[in-house]
Parts: sequence; C-alpha cells; structure tokens
Amino acid sequence: MDEAGLTQDPYLCKQWCRKGQQKVVAAPAGVHWTLHVFGALNVMDDTLCWTLAETRSSDSMIAWLEQLMTKHYPTQNVCVVLDNASYHRSGLVQAAASLFAERLQLFFLPPHCPELNPIEPYWKHFKRHTCGNFLCTSRAHLQERAVSALNHQNDLTASGRYLI
Repeated sequence: MDEAGLTQDPYLCKQWCRKGQQKVVAAPAGVHWTLHVFGALNVMDDTLCWTLAETRSSDSMIAWLEQLMTKHYPTQNVCVVLDNASYHRSGLVQAAASLFAERLQLFFLPPHCPELNPIEPYWKHFKRHTCGNFLCTSRAHLQERAVSALNHQNDLTASGRYLI
C-alpha cells in the first residue's frame, strides 16, 4: 500500500528524439494542484484497490482502508504492507484498523526501504503513462486520465496490462 501524487507540472520521462530536438512540455505559471492516489496492489492477481484523495492525511488513509475492507475484501483476511508515513501510523488510522482487527494485519516496512514495497514499480509505470511528457489542462482532465489508467490495471482483458 502506498500513495502517488500527480501534479499539474509535467512528469518528464526519457524518450527517443532526434539529436538537438528535445521535446518541450510547456508548464503554465500560477496555481498548481496535486491529486493523490491511495492504492494497494494485490500481489496474487496484480489487481489494484485504489481511491483518489485531495490530501495525504489520516482521514484519506481511513477512507481508503474502509473501502478496501468493505468493498474489495468484505470477508477475506488481508495483510497490508505499508511504509512509515506519519499518517499510516497515526492513532486515528490505528483505531480505524482495529475495527477490522480479526481480518486485517498491518505490516510496516523498515524506514527508508521503498524498494521493498510491491506497489512502487507500478507507481512508476502509472505516472509515466498517465502524465509522462504530457500537460493536463485541468484537474478534471488529470483525474480522468488517472481513473482510466487505474481501471486499466484491473481489466483482465487489457492487452497492455502492467504486471509486476
């Protein structure tokens, strides 16, 4: 489980181009916004449980956790691998997790070890294909592209599905 932040600023990626003809992505000045995606990758079938949030906070984490345990896995036992973000370890999140204590286990990774989190390679792929070398003109446009990419991961018939 982890979060990814998408901003109005272009996410610049490597690409092939003619020598001396580097691609330019114009970035407007002014108000900048961020769209946060809370998500967990099921390592058994490569499906993604996700939700969009305005901020990275305990409240957003609790909303995602409730969605995970009531909508995606209403009866199954779940083990969630987390990093050590302050809002993951907050008292509010721990209290919310205790509501599902008989079916939910939170496993915290050692500090500064993002390479141990199974979702990190997916976030890299997600950012590259959602907003890599591309400028979204509005928050709604970015959200539309993000939702499309996230849903595509769970589409079992998708030919371009990203597999870990």
